[in-house]
Amino acid sequence: MKLPLKRKIKALFLTVAVAFSCVILPINVRASGNPIRGIDVSKWNGCIDWTDVKDSGIQFAIIRDGYGGDPGYWDDQTDVRFKQNYEGAKAAGLKVGTYHFCYAVDAETASQEADECIYILRKYHCCLDYPVAYDIEKAGSYDPTQFSSQTIGDIVDTFCSKIQKAGYKAAVYASKDFLEDKFTDPRVSRYDTWVAQYNGESSTGYSRNYTMWQYSSIGQVPGISGSCDMDYSYFDYTGTTPETFECDTSSYSFGPYRTYTYEIMTMDANTPTAKSSNTNAVSVSYQKKVPGGYYFTITNRGPGTATITTTSSDGRHSVSFEATGSNAVSTYRCDTTEPYTFKDNSYTYKICTASSDVPTAKSSNSNFVKVTYTGPIRDGYLYRIDNVGTGDATITTTSADGKWSSSFIAHGSGGSLSCDTSSYTFSNTSTYYYKIDTNAATAPVAHSSDSSKVAVSFSKKLSEGSYLYRIDNEGPGKAIITTTAANGVSVSFPTYGMADTMKCDTAYYKFKTNQIYYYKIDTNSPSVPTAYSSDPSKVAVSFSRRLSDSSYLFRLDNMGTGDAVITTKDANGDSNTFHAYGTAFQEFSSDTPYNFTMEKGSVYQYKFTVADGADYKFACAGTSTLQPVYLQKTGNLYYYKVAATEKGCVGIYASFGNTYRRVGIVTVV
Repeated sequence: MKLPLKRKIKALFLTVAVAFSCVILPINVRASGNPIRGIDVSKWNGCIDWTDVKDSGIQFAIIRDGYGGDPGYWDDQTDVRFKQNYEGAKAAGLKVGTYHFCYAVDAETASQEADECIYILRKYHCCLDYPVAYDIEKAGSYDPTQFSSQTIGDIVDTFCSKIQKAGYKAAVYASKDFLEDKFTDPRVSRYDTWVAQYNGESSTGYSRNYTMWQYSSIGQVPGISGSCDMDYSYFDYTGTTPETFECDTSSYSFGPYRTYTYEIMTMDANTPTAKSSNTNAVSVSYQKKVPGGYYFTITNRGPGTATITTTSSDGRHSVSFEATGSNAVSTYRCDTTEPYTFKDNSYTYKICTASSDVPTAKSSNSNFVKVTYTGPIRDGYLYRIDNVGTGDATITTTSADGKWSSSFIAHGSGGSLSCDTSSYTFSNTSTYYYKIDTNAATAPVAHSSDSSKVAVSFSKKLSEGSYLYRIDNEGPGKAIITTTAANGVSVSFPTYGMADTMKCDTAYYKFKTNQIYYYKIDTNSPSVPTAYSSDPSKVAVSFSRRLSDSSYLFRLDNMGTGDAVITTKDANGDSNTFHAYGTAFQEFSSDTPYNFTMEKGSVYQYKFTVADGADYKFACAGTSTLQPVYLQKTGNLYYYKVAATEKGCVGIYASFGNTYRRVGIVTVV
């Protein structure tokens, strides 16, 4: 069956990278010997079982990364199955390349398409074995067969040269007739050729050199539903992708800015090192890893020139540039010098300077106005003042050497306190949370006028100035909830308790080193309550067992770092909620929902992402219901395939050292 809309891209090619005088030469081969079997795929091929593909004898796959290059639409023009296909093919052990579908009409649009392609490859941290092919063919109203040979040369050379400069091997794909008719510009011969020709013969009939042949569009491959493009490669590209280690900066002179960030572009998974030849003038520090490279920051320390050298982790590559520091450290300016009266709870002011030494700030009366350093910016530092009481305070900022200072007066207008709730009546819930926003320096205190009706307790700090409180239904009647800040400002609202039919023994829980916690529900409901989590990726919940006619035990599993609201609801409609906080389990995550359903006789593959260097084991709790098929580790990814053999419910468990936890529940129907 043909693939829908044939806007699938046919991208299988082979190319080898030979570095000579910084030029990557094309591979000059024709069909001979035993070819390497491969396929090319895109979203039109649907969900692929890459293990079955590998087991069928396929050795490589060229996967569509995207099409076009319209600025602002790169994510939209990424193939929706590229990430899934790339990771699946790699995990199955296939060699992988990509292809990008061309809609370019000139060199400028070809350059944009190369930028998009590189963006996609770096976004998903692609490490390719085979080339990046430029797929040039007719699609709808786009008809490159009408272009001149020179225009084709402009498009091919612009795209492919940019791809190779970014550290990938480039190739070009087109049909045999199109190649012979229009790909005659000598610049095209700089890149490997992938020929599409469906003639049912044992060769392409193409007269010039090529490295790959797409010989069919109606192939049948286990693991792929429907037809598939089939390819032969006459060259093993493994290990031919050129290594790249480049810097985006050739020189830098500090002007009004204190710091500057440069990027090292490399696919090396190990962090490079950087050093300065003159740290009195310019220092350098590692900042962070980004897709396709690393960021480093240089800081102006004083007048002079320094050579900034960045070296790959294995010492084989290094790049350098000169940075010139300036003697601008003695100038300071505060953007606020006039008295300030608060309109909001806080205000931010800036100290402009090129000094690398952070000035200090203090308030003459922190009971009225508090001052806090918030961080550096390119041309100075930011500070925040907070209104915490009624009265004036002098805010003074002083340079590190004490030679400069600036002051202004801040008028505190009294503490403010706001509540998101004006009244609350309990119905079918036993708990409720309200939020307080304040500019007071400490958390306000909450009090109930009658805790036998409605009790109140502090829950947690949400952010600076925001706090969460919990009220619990204890019995029928009215209670006034009053929350008071340290400066005496308060806010109140009425609450109305109801006769409660559900009780929970847990008001809040935070995981520490344990991975499991049990809570108890007491209810007069005749059946087992149901429980769910607002975020199972942080904390998952499941029913454990019945303790008595009216008591039930539920289990919480620590899934990841973050907060989740656990809600338990009985048949009467009464419910209970509390917050549970998960903690990281060695940076562990799953691509599959915690509660997952499979049909009997089906097979499914989990993908677990773990911390670098972590060694995990996986198991099914009941192998009569769910049987492990295989476990494969690739880098920090684990692929765990299971087969549903009998109806039932079973847990999936992961263990790390002496710590284990349940990472999913599978229901087989």
